[in-house]
Amino acid sequence: MRFASVSIDQICPIASQLENGTHGPFGQFEILKKEEEMGIKRTCPMFGLVLILLCTGVPRGTTIVAAQGGTSPATAKPLTVAPCSATTVMDSAATTDPGTNISQLDAMVYADASGKPVVSPVHDWYAVTLDKPDNIRIEVTRTTPSARLDVFLFAPITRSDKPEGVVMIDSNIGATVATSTIGPRRVEAMRYTIGIRAQTGSSSYILTVTRGTDTTQNLFVDHRIASAQVPAGGLTYLNRFTPSRYPATVQAFTVFFQRPTAGAPEPTGQVLRWIVIVDPMGKGTPPIGVDPSFSVNAALPFVAGNYTATTGLRLGGPGTSSLGVQVPSGDFYVGFSAPTHTGIGLRFDTDGLPLNASFVSRDNGATFNPTPIPAVPAGTTAVVANALIRATVDLSACTP
Repeated sequence: MRFASVSIDQICPIASQLENGTHGPFGQFEILKKEEEMGIKRTCPMFGLVLILLCTGVPRGTTIVAAQGGTSPATAKPLTVAPCSATTVMDSAATTDPGTNISQLDAMVYADASGKPVVSPVHDWYAVTLDKPDNIRIEVTRTTPSARLDVFLFAPITRSDKPEGVVMIDSNIGATVATSTIGPRRVEAMRYTIGIRAQTGSSSYILTVTRGTDTTQNLFVDHRIASAQVPAGGLTYLNRFTPSRYPATVQAFTVFFQRPTAGAPEPTGQVLRWIVIVDPMGKGTPPIGVDPSFSVNAALPFVAGNYTATTGLRLGGPGTSSLGVQVPSGDFYVGFSAPTHTGIGLRFDTDGLPLNASFVSRDNGATFNPTPIPAVPAGTTAVVANALIRATVDLSACTP
């Protein structure tokens, strides 16, 4: 669809006037023409599908811009998203559209609803450039229920195994619900690209990028897909996180485990020490010799015979007596210490953005180093990996 930028505050009164049989400032014909360009057919004066979505699902103050996504990261359509606001575009995607294949995605094993592997281009590309770290949420709402639209968030990278110059850092793949969401999550100050891929069929869609307004923030350094695991017995693992604004309150964190081999000791019920450490100075490495801000011993939830498990601890919020861990400034670290003979492995991402934010201690916290994954074959350079340890924080209100 192609039309001039307009505010949601202008669109919604128009829709209301159409339902009441009046024309509004754009005129009834113009609204119908815009819907027809998106392949939407309706009989006046009923609401059009796009107008319903816009007027019920998009906050006032949102900017709606003319749509026409690029076909590659280099030609991505720039979107301007001011702090504490949102921008929405409307476009369409089909499996037959031109686009760009991303080698990182093609190497991953995806399957559509029929089980057929998905190796196809990312069809529509948009770019968002941030001048400071922030909290963003990306939502794509499709208008054709039978279609499947995948949503990806990419960061720039210069590396020989990423010839397209981007690396996927987040995704929502094969969602069966109408709206696919990424975030709210922390992002650094840089140029990001958003990719939309029609996995099956074709559909018009509404893309909304919200910046800063959410007071919940998810923090993680992996790209949501594990590519390796290492034994965790006798070790302490921590991830460093930095909220996008302060004060922040750590409310929960999650660790993704996997048993390294089928013959490993049974870890079910073994007790681990779960840790949160606040570093208000933000020195970049775990502080040594300080008492944790939160520490508790809790058993693993493994069930005999299962080889993967996710453990989440809630530190504060509904249903808990704690108010969470306060972070007035700087960084905080979350993770665990495992007993020597536990059979668990910690899951890692070795194919995402290298952030050097995951640390391991082999001497009970006396020293910490970045987490290396043993290289295969032997003798090659080890990979500094991102641990699948994630946190959720509450943020202060957004101020432009």
